[in-house]
Amino acid sequence: MVILPDLVPTGIETDEHVFANETNSIAAALAGAGNRFNATLIEIRGNDTEVMGNVTNISFYGTTSIKLGWTPKESGSHNLRLCLDPDCKLPESNETNNNLTVQIPVYDRIPIVLKNPRGGEQVSESLEIRWEISHDKPVKVDLAYSPNGGESWVKIKENLEGDSYQWDTRGLINGFQYVIKIAARGEYAYGEDRSDLFMINNLVEEVVGLTTTRYFLSTAPDDNNLSWISPDIGANPSSSIIVVDGKVFVYCEDGHIVCINESDGEEIWDTEINRPAFGSWATPAYYDGYVFIASGDPGRLYSIDADTGDIEWQWKFSDGDASVNSGPCIADGKIFIGSEGHYYAVSETHPRPPPQQPFWGFPAGGHSTPAAAYGNVYFGAPNEFRFYAVDADNGTEVWNITTSAEVHGSPTVANGVVYAATCIGSPNNLYAIDAINGDIEWNCGEILPTNSMPAYTPWGYLYITGGYEEAATYCLNAAATGKLIWKNETVGWWTNSPAVSSDKKVFVGKSSGSDMDFVYNGLYCFDALTGEELWHSDCGGSSPFIANGRVYTTGRGKVYAFGSNDLPDLTPLEITTDSSPLIEGINAIINVSVKNEGDAAVGTFSINLSCKRKETGKWEEDVFEGSIESLNPQQIETVSFEWTPAEPGNYSIQATVDPEQTVNEGDITNNRNTTWVEVKPMPDTDLTVTSLDAPSSAYVGESCQIKAEILNLGKNVTNFNVRLAADDAEIGVRNIRGLDFIETKQLKFTWTPTSPGKYTLTIFADYDDRISESNEVNNTRSITVKVQKPLPELIVGGGGGSGGSGNGTGNGSGTGDQAGEMVIPINTTDSSIGGKIRKTLGNLFVNIATDEAMSAGGMSSGKLYTLIFIIAASISIMAYGFWRDTRFTGKITRRK
Repeated sequence: MVILPDLVPTGIETDEHVFANETNSIAAALAGAGNRFNATLIEIRGNDTEVMGNVTNISFYGTTSIKLGWTPKESGSHNLRLCLDPDCKLPESNETNNNLTVQIPVYDRIPIVLKNPRGGEQVSESLEIRWEISHDKPVKVDLAYSPNGGESWVKIKENLEGDSYQWDTRGLINGFQYVIKIAARGEYAYGEDRSDLFMINNLVEEVVGLTTTRYFLSTAPDDNNLSWISPDIGANPSSSIIVVDGKVFVYCEDGHIVCINESDGEEIWDTEINRPAFGSWATPAYYDGYVFIASGDPGRLYSIDADTGDIEWQWKFSDGDASVNSGPCIADGKIFIGSEGHYYAVSETHPRPPPQQPFWGFPAGGHSTPAAAYGNVYFGAPNEFRFYAVDADNGTEVWNITTSAEVHGSPTVANGVVYAATCIGSPNNLYAIDAINGDIEWNCGEILPTNSMPAYTPWGYLYITGGYEEAATYCLNAAATGKLIWKNETVGWWTNSPAVSSDKKVFVGKSSGSDMDFVYNGLYCFDALTGEELWHSDCGGSSPFIANGRVYTTGRGKVYAFGSNDLPDLTPLEITTDSSPLIEGINAIINVSVKNEGDAAVGTFSINLSCKRKETGKWEEDVFEGSIESLNPQQIETVSFEWTPAEPGNYSIQATVDPEQTVNEGDITNNRNTTWVEVKPMPDTDLTVTSLDAPSSAYVGESCQIKAEILNLGKNVTNFNVRLAADDAEIGVRNIRGLDFIETKQLKFTWTPTSPGKYTLTIFADYDDRISESNEVNNTRSITVKVQKPLPELIVGGGGGSGGSGNGTGNGSGTGDQAGEMVIPINTTDSSIGGKIRKTLGNLFVNIATDEAMSAGGMSSGKLYTLIFIIAASISIMAYGFWRDTRFTGKITRRK
């Protein structure tokens, strides 16, 4: 039995948006089998059909795909039909399944430009997003951001009108590189644009304790050298200190908040508050010049002036319950805090205290430090085995999930996902939850019970510690459903939250006991990617804090600062170009000036230059690498890069100093600089004569040099001719084999005029019109040259005799009737008497025959006759003197 082929189109796919009057890619999936058959794409419009594309000579068995191009002529809903073997040349077992028809919406492209941010900025607090739309029909605008270069998007706001939106960035992760996408929607109309990468850095304005992601926008020390150790101030062993504005804030076990100088560890102030209840290890928060902490039973929320330590106000928990472990979270003018029975939203006001009645209270055991993002507040409810998201404005429930054990620890929110771990109960899990809808994306059951707050990093790894009796530190791939990357089973603890630096170091404490023993006996530094130990110290160990190139931690009541006080600080000051304008296809030099603004020298470090151009909302990039061998404090060095832009357009030029962050710096937030340049299209070929040089006067029979310069103001040109002519008479032709953009060519011609007169010398570039040019009127240049007759020899009578030597001395002697003569040769070299006289008298000889003055010293005819008289008189005096001298000599001879 023979089995015949059977061709079946199983699907047609397009890009998310198909645009009218643009070529769009169509991918079709096929199943079955067949050899050497054709496929046709047809557009159906009512009763009319039009072939849009063909693919020929297809052979496959099983499944395959083909691609076609489609250029719809107008927007709207279109019907496309894919026909396999439309000419029926291939016998099939089933001829009825060869066609597939789909309906595809086609859009007009809306011209839209994102004006701000463009990319390269460093943003804090509120960012004004601005755009410009050119469309004659109403549109709605959607805004989204991506923390991973466009791989995924998080909604900012939808259905906007107008041309701007004020975006509060304080809920986002500091130090990440973000991208903004703007999309405009209309009836069968769509357009979008994207920014380049920009950084968010709110650490200068706001530090909210544990409600960051535990990723710190700072490098960290390469060794365990200590900068300073504070006295024993009773630092709470499981609380995290916070560092901001040159100060270290510490929550102490005996009911104090202590402020220490960041640079030397000296105490600035010490303020007494309620003693911690049940050993609470809450972490303070800082916002806008104030430190916030909750403490005591009944619990109170304190606002303390960060400079003076004065208590600005205190707010008593409405339910009268104790404050246990929950630190303040501050966002959108509200302070979110937990008691043993509720989570509250309290007004963040100064100088007066907030009203005793909170914005809202949500009944749940509040042991977590809440996290705020996307208009929600996230926290655990340990007594219920639940985890909640509530509306930040009114406290109504958005969603909740049931957890396998109690959630006492603080969650981390990053890139639209909430990460939370369980502590008491079984089994224990680390959850990754969609922050918007509450769907569980994945959970990891390998984690030991923990209150640790996960640390989320820009490279997508998640770090967490755990364990009561045994200890462990974990590194998980958050993007790969929590896959374990590495694990250390000797350090970490259930009350310890890791800290991760921007140069990929993880800091974890080592506990000295078990269960409720919170004493730490050491700080460990690991490679964040591999888990390899880089260094450790027996000092400190509580949840670390990284800032300004140093690591801060506590242990046995003291505060420890690791790292040097003197650090380099590298920044690219300026980006300049050697040429303007920049032209596509033409090599350009980009100069980057780098300064070390720190207090310590630095060795070799690298510099990256990125040149990006946006094409239909997507970025194309050229990256170059350079380096500087050393840079002393306050020294500036310049690194130059060669770049040839391939296309015209607006380019983002971004310089990044130490992109791999191999240098421990005091401030890494100033390591980038961005400028924008316009690259113009290469102009069409345009030949122009830039100079034509010739003597303003010449003499018949004398050769003179003519020089010319030809410049090309456009595209490369080859094999053209340049002609020099005197009036209409050709002097010469030169061939130029090639001339690049802005290249010049020097030409020389020799001209020997044969007759006197006034001549116009003209140089013609491409005189025979071989080259097509954008401007044909600048191909010539002319000058005027006067050509004169040669001066006759000037004859002056001399003494008798046979004439003398004829060399102009006039002293030939002789007897007889032969007249002596003096010849002044005019048209001779400068070594002749004529030349010497010309030099002596200022070159004032003239053409006697025409009574015209020479160009070098022209004069009127009256002055000319005066000159001739002076010359004749001079020669007569010379002759008379010669005669007297000869006569006198003769007399003496005769007397002898």
